[in-house]
Amino acid sequence: MAKYLMGKFSLVVCLSCANVYANLILTHHVNAFSHADIISLYLYFLRVLTFGSYEIYKQALLKRFPNVKPALIYALSAILGDVTGSGWLCPSEVMKQQLQAGIYPSMGEAIKGIWKKNGLGGFYQGFTGGLAR
Repeated sequence: MAKYLMGKFSLVVCLSCANVYANLILTHHVNAFSHADIISLYLYFLRVLTFGSYEIYKQALLKRFPNVKPALIYALSAILGDVTGSGWLCPSEVMKQQLQAGIYPSMGEAIKGIWKKNGLGGFYQGFTGGLAR
């Protein structure tokens, strides 16, 4: 039970961290942060999101499939956690890269431009490449 509650807690932490990251990026121009700051934040939130969702998947799968070898459950949970972490962070990564490349002058313009040009899928450009790494 404690591990399951930890999984729920991790999800709350993940969502809180994602919210903090989004607010930092939306309220300040990306250039206000050094590249090292952005990379550090990105890697930290990716780890938090991935591990938090891994715990939730692991507990749910262990409960749903009690007779399956735990190693298989852990591996599947790790894969699902990585997909979840990448899914949460891909849109912000696309916007950040396009701002840094000078394609858009502000985060608001990046959001509008990406949406107008490619719709929702535009925020997930490179998603499969991110999963492959």
